Amino acid sequence: MAIRKIFVLALTVPLCALAVACGGGEMPEAQAPDTETAATPEAPETAAPEAPEAPEAPAAPETPEAPEAPSDAPAE
Repeated sequence: MAIRKIFVLALTVPLCALAVACGGGEMPEAQAPDTETAATPEAPETAAPEAPEAPEAPAAPETPEAPEAPSDAPAE
């Protein structure tokens, strides 16, 4: 476990130093795009045709329950 901690520290310290050394430049501020050029034309609203209602399914016939096996019958 100690070897793993040493290995992590040995890699972390140089990488942090490199990041600090290379990241010294300032990032430019983000600018919002112009609203006139960035605006997309909206599509005209079209009335969607309504789907016809589906006919109701016929009711399923009731199935009779299977009779229970007697308790003294051998199990299969």
